[in-house]
Parts: sequence; structure tokens; C-alpha cells
Amino acid sequence: MFGERNFKVGDLVISKMPIELTFDDHIVKPGEVGLVISLMQYQDWLTGEYDYLVLIQGREVFFFDHELELYESPKDTP
Repeated sequence: MFGERNFKVGDLVISKMPIELTFDDHIVKPGEVGLVISLMQYQDWLTGEYDYLVLIQGREVFFFDHELELYESPKDTP
């Protein structure tokens, strides 16, 4: 849901959709894993500001909450 905080700084997250970074001609692909490094001001979401700053593929990228999902590490099987 828009405006909710589902992640915290330090969480590993997965991009759910392609994000085109036009300033360096790069596309973050769905399924790429990143690290939440900052939460944006909560009240800013009302004005269209982003929710998170994520370090992904060596780049700092802004994301909305609905563009991410929590990364779950594969379970070890005995």
C-alpha cells in the first residue's frame, strides 16, 4: 500500500520492475538485489517523493515501496 514502510535500513530487497537510469544509461532489471541505505521523509510520499534509497549494482537508486520486495535467502536443506 502506498505510504507504508515495509523495509528498514539494512534490509536486502529485490527490484520488482525495470528501472531505467537515464543519467548513466543503465537499467535495473527485475530480480536484482539491493541494500536499503536510507529512508526518505515519510511526509514526502504525499508529494510524489520516493520512499527509499537503495544501493543496487553499485548505484544509489530511489524507489517507491511498491517497486520492492524483501529478499529472502534460500533455505539450506540438510
